[in-house]
This record gives sequence, C-alpha cells and structure tokens, in this order.
Amino acid sequence: MIARDDAPPFGETSLKIAIDKEVNTFIGRLGALGYAVDVASENGKDISAGGSTLTVDKKHAEAKITHRVCVIIPCMVQGNVPTSAVKIAQDMPSRNMPAAALNGGVLILAGAGVLEGRNYAIGQNLQPYVHDGDLKGIRVVRDGDIVTSGVCPFSAQVSGLKDGTDELVTTFAAMLKT
Repeated sequence: MIARDDAPPFGETSLKIAIDKEVNTFIGRLGALGYAVDVASENGKDISAGGSTLTVDKKHAEAKITHRVCVIIPCMVQGNVPTSAVKIAQDMPSRNMPAAALNGGVLILAGAGVLEGRNYAIGQNLQPYVHDGDLKGIRVVRDGDIVTSGVCPFSAQVSGLKDGTDELVTTFAAMLKT
C-alpha cells in the first residue's frame, strides 16, 4: 500500500477518516483473504491522526514490488504527488501488477502513465489533473487489472455522495481471486 506522510490538505480529520474507513478497510478485507499488506510512505514513519495510527512498514524508496501481488493506493494524496510513489507505480505494468486506487490515489497512477488508454474514475475536483485515459466519472471502474473510484470516505462525507471504498475493495478482491 502506498501512503503519504505529510499533512493532508483538509487537515487531521481527513487523515483520520482515511486511516479508519479506507486504509483499514483494505487491510482488513485483504487480510481476511490471506493477503499480508505492507504499507510504505515517503518517510517510512507511522501515520497518526485523531487517535488513529497507520503502521508503516517501510519508505517508498525501500518498497519493491518484485515479490508483491498487487498495489493499493488510498486517497491520501491530494495535489502533491510523491515522486517516490509514482516510481513504484511505474513498475506495475511490466510485472502485470493489479492496482486499486481511490480518488487522490488515482493521481499516482496518472503520474506513472498507467492510465494511458484505460478507463478510470476520479473525483470531480481532481479530474483536471489527469490527462491520459478515458474518464468514466466518479463511480468504481475496472479496466483490466486496474480498479479506481472517485469517491473516498472523506469526499463522501463532505459531498454526500456514496463512498466507493467498499465496492472498490470488493471488486479488487474478486479480481485477485481470478
């Protein structure tokens, strides 16, 4: 899992929601299927907000996808897309590595060129920043081995839209089984 470690643009509340309702959903559901989830961030330090903590296993620079099954990119990225995260995503296509990305996390896939020629979803506020691929809106979209959603838990809370996390994780988990 690729996570960020600097202050999110919407403050500690958005980070707590991301940890509690997004990242922990991924980790719990994939763990129940027998997958171990390694978390990488820019600085390799645990990420905490409002009493919630995401345990980080390594720095992005230390994350090698050679022995991994998939890449998960939560919506912990808004605007400042870490170059170290983009480098991880750039290695995915050559390894036929499936990926799931929620809203801001889709920016990392775009920065890596992974969306070129693919259908994807991303939140309306981030759509101007993605120039490759074919935008299909904000709902969960699967294109081959890539699953994206434009509504993360925080954006759902502030917009009143339905959070796409559960559907994204369900779609991604089913994809991993095939």
